Amino acid sequence: MFARLTGRLVNTEPSAYMEENECSSRQQTQSMTASLLNMIRDFDETADSNSMVMADDMKVEVGRYTVNSSLSKTLEAIMSKYGDIAKDCQLESNYMQTCILEGICRIVQKLEFLSFTHLKNDHLKSYYSTVEDALKMGLNVRWLHQRLEEIDLTVYSVKNLQFLREARREKTQMMDSIKISLAPKKAEIVKLQSEMEKLRVEIQELEDQLEVATLESEELTSAISDIMSKCRRFHHKSLIDELI
Repeated sequence: MFARLTGRLVNTEPSAYMEENECSSRQQTQSMTASLLNMIRDFDETADSNSMVMADDMKVEVGRYTVNSSLSKTLEAIMSKYGDIAKDCQLESNYMQTCILEGICRIVQKLEFLSFTHLKNDHLKSYYSTVEDALKMGLNVRWLHQRLEEIDLTVYSVKNLQFLREARREKTQMMDSIKISLAPKKAEIVKLQSEMEKLRVEIQELEDQLEVATLESEELTSAISDIMSKCRRFHHKSLIDELI
């Protein structure tokens, strides 16, 4: 009997453990779904009064989903490019999948018609959080997630724009100061180059004169040598020496 009881305990424990895990998984999914839907409602409530998305009770079928008519064109465009982005969704309920898809469509519409200069940081954070949770639920919204990251990076860059402009202004002032300092130095170089050119001409003229004077000096030396040779012939000798 103890063996049979033991066997029953061994057989039932894994099942109980699996049921506990499934229950925990369902609770986690439900919690994430509630969080996602709450975020969708939050950014809808905080949207501008001039939002292009208007309340509409009419429903339109898009694929296997029945959505608000105001969102149907957006969902059709998304499905045309990316297919059924909710086909791998962890939620089995078509209603819940539709709610999340409508939330994604609203984000896309807001980004489509919202000017970058009117984009509020709170809205961007809300959109980003919603898309993050949609990714966790298995929706194929990586493309939207990437675009939000690009927008966020651009917003961050714009915040640094004033700093960059101030840095550029300082650099421009530095450049102007350097140009002012360079001007007289360049002028001095031009002046020195002119003087150097003048000196080169004078040096060349003097070298030419030296060359001519050297040749003339050599000719004179040769003439002097010739005369001295002739003088030595008659020095201390008879003027008719060797003549007779």
